[in-house]
Amino acid sequence: MIILAIRKKAGDKGLTPELKELYNGALDGLNDPESLRKLASRFNGEGCKPEAFVMNKLADFLELPPETKSLFRELFKKAIASKDPVKVDKAAKACEEAGAIGSARALYEYAECLRKAEAA
Repeated sequence: MIILAIRKKAGDKGLTPELKELYNGALDGLNDPESLRKLASRFNGEGCKPEAFVMNKLADFLELPPETKSLFRELFKKAIASKDPVKVDKAAKACEEAGAIGSARALYEYAECLRKAEAA
């Protein structure tokens, strides 16, 4: 969601397939804030500002104290137990804004599944 808003505002066209693969790999498996920031800097230099922004948010999140991360784990658990897609979307947005990108992705997907189940 954040990426779409930034890309639309900047008139950005998007990623090459190679950068997309690198970006997704970084979000899924790179847990070192310094490495994420270096990669974000590269993406920024390539004109991929939205992706750089998200990687920097993730790096910031990884540096949060364990107590704060624990609050987001609890939020995730409550949201994934919910059957209300609106509540799940709100939790996903909170995770996304904080930089908990993996949790946000999973919750957005779950909310979409709930919507499909309601429509069936």
